Amino acid sequence: KREMAYGWNQLLITGGLQGTEEDLKRYVHQGLVDLVLHEVGHTLGLRHNFKASSIYSVEQLSDKNFTERYGISGSVMDYHPVCLLDGGNTLFQTKPGPYDMWAIQYGYEQFNDDNLLENLENIASQSNHPLLVYGTDEDSFGTSSRGIDPLCNTWDMSSNPIEFYKDELNSVNYLWDNLLDKFEVPGGTYQKIRSVFSQGIGEYMYAGRSATKFIGGINFSRNHVGDFSQQSPFTVIEAKKQREALDFILVNYFDKDAFDFNPELLNKLAPERNEDFRDYVWNLDRPDYPIHSVVKRMQMYPLYSLYHPRRLARVKDNEIKNNTTDVFRMEELFTKVNDVIWQELELKENINSYKRELQIMHITMLSNILYNTDSMPADAVAFARSSLSEILKNIYLSMTN
Repeated sequence: KREMAYGWNQLLITGGLQGTEEDLKRYVHQGLVDLVLHEVGHTLGLRHNFKASSIYSVEQLSDKNFTERYGISGSVMDYHPVCLLDGGNTLFQTKPGPYDMWAIQYGYEQFNDDNLLENLENIASQSNHPLLVYGTDEDSFGTSSRGIDPLCNTWDMSSNPIEFYKDELNSVNYLWDNLLDKFEVPGGTYQKIRSVFSQGIGEYMYAGRSATKFIGGINFSRNHVGDFSQQSPFTVIEAKKQREALDFILVNYFDKDAFDFNPELLNKLAPERNEDFRDYVWNLDRPDYPIHSVVKRMQMYPLYSLYHPRRLARVKDNEIKNNTTDVFRMEELFTKVNDVIWQELELKENINSYKRELQIMHITMLSNILYNTDSMPADAVAFARSSLSEILKNIYLSMTN
């Protein structure tokens, strides 16, 4: 429901749909087909496949001729966002994907001979086909940083999720920039504007949370020994992709220019005042929009995820699991994050209110690493101590210049 609401409003903003009654009926119908296919898949015995949305490239998903023929994913058992990459031509996965057809064939095909095991083995032997990739709940979910494969996610799309997230955040900012022009209409409610604005916040949350999985990330497969692909179960994400993901987070969440909202828009984000049989009005903490708290939450998730002890341990372990000379190391993570969060000290610029909140979180997080030596890798403790010393030195230098 949340993703459908965001997708609908995004299409209205960009002109992908005119918002007619016919548009709405067709949109809701396609979304329900996607949903029903997913749930019928469960009744037939299929588990979630959160890796299925990674089989096609951004370029393929941006080609309406391709999406019309192949859909947007390898399986209806993923959790897909509304796909807007091809301009709104194919928004939902409205037919079974290649993984679904393969899994159902294995479970339900009736054979005309007595070679049941051989026939099943022939079907199962296709498991290494690139269109049949698989990852389920325990591969994607779990408390902080247990999911190691950045291609096994909910609400992402394409074989290059970072490229998808970039497009998604560009779309969100376009939505925010044009929100008042589209939804501030006579007789309308300001609660509608607040609701659509918050949908964009949700997209930021998902992108920031998921992008961190590339740092210390490992592609995971359930291959058996002797499978045709000869692929190891674990493959360390190449350093180039880890740096791309980190740069995405630094630019869009930690940079001094990451957040800059129109004051006119912020003053029109009014809440719903109709109780509607609930205690919403009485339980509302504050009627105005708590923009600093919201931005702080958007920054907090990627910050603490980047420095979770499991992730830091994997970054350290991956140094000796990597088969190349180009290795992403813990020192690079600490140095790059420090440089961006405290960039104003070097630039001799005023520190805006969003960044002041972020800097306090950063100091707290580094301090927590120092005080949790039992759970943190020793290298992380050393880098945290060095970071705090460097930050303090730069603060003093900035104050004296």
